[in-house]
Amino acid sequence: MGWRSAARRPATGCVLVALGAVVFAGCGRTTVDHRQIEARLVASVRGQKPDVMTTAACPSGATAKVGATFTCRLTLGGDPVAYLVTVSSVHGPRFDADTRPAQPIIDTRVISSSVRDQLGADGAQASVSCGPHRFVQVAVKATFGCTASTGAQQVALTATVEDDQGNVSFRTAGAAPDASGGIHAPTTTVAP
Repeated sequence: MGWRSAARRPATGCVLVALGAVVFAGCGRTTVDHRQIEARLVASVRGQKPDVMTTAACPSGATAKVGATFTCRLTLGGDPVAYLVTVSSVHGPRFDADTRPAQPIIDTRVISSSVRDQLGADGAQASVSCGPHRFVQVAVKATFGCTASTGAQQVALTATVEDDQGNVSFRTAGAAPDASGGIHAPTTTVAP
């Protein structure tokens, strides 16, 4: 996702702050207005998930230079996730930025619903849990566990994030994928 925003120049001439061995200079350097990016990230997520309380924190002082990349930390319903922000172009006092999740963000409620749907008639009575968090950030090809229960029967599932869009496949924990590839869940990434 991209957008255009205003850049900020330091209000007072040259600013020089030493912190350990790192020196930050603000002399004439154009910086990203982190508050604008935070507000746009929150608005974008709320547009996709209006029921989810979302907050964002981006670093202050990031340089508004093409290719500059920094990480913003968001909370989605209390669950921490990271987004990468890359300055894509600078036009005088304005800049364009692209954002994407640092890793796919999985909504476990969507995953649970998909598993129940794919179980057919048995799924209507199933309880599916993928842990205590609604949103989890998982690397592509990494796995996480879910449990499907119907009555006294409980089955452990291994979920694999297939791509950066957040598509997830499932298999019974400990089993190799079958010829059909197992159960596949729809895209569940929250990606402004």
